[in-house]
Amino acid sequence: MSVFINIQKEIVVTDYYEKYGLKVVKGSDKAILNRIQEVYYLNLKSFASKIKLEFDLLMELINYSPGINEYLAYYRDENYKFIRVLELAGRNELVGGLRGRVPNLEALRKTREQAYKLHNQLMEKE
Repeated sequence: MSVFINIQKEIVVTDYYEKYGLKVVKGSDKAILNRIQEVYYLNLKSFASKIKLEFDLLMELINYSPGINEYLAYYRDENYKFIRVLELAGRNELVGGLRGRVPNLEALRKTREQAYKLHNQLMEKE
């Protein structure tokens, strides 16, 4: 059984990054004509595998955490497959919404720290 999640925006990806087993893309909102502002997005499938949680269960848990939905986005890969992502700015909301609902809290804490390190490294690179 699948839960419908309201994905709010499609992004255009300009760069791909991968470190610590987390995949991050840099992109901007496709609906905006002036795409100067680019944001980093965390691939939710890589996040789910890092915290040892099934992707469908992660999406269901996100659906029950209303604060996270405003950070959700997606892009289409070369096969036109939808890849769900979350703005890195919303990672604390994501971890807060998952705390107490995932079986492995240590993996969640470690993954949050790795996402924070990766975000800092990407920001320093710019």
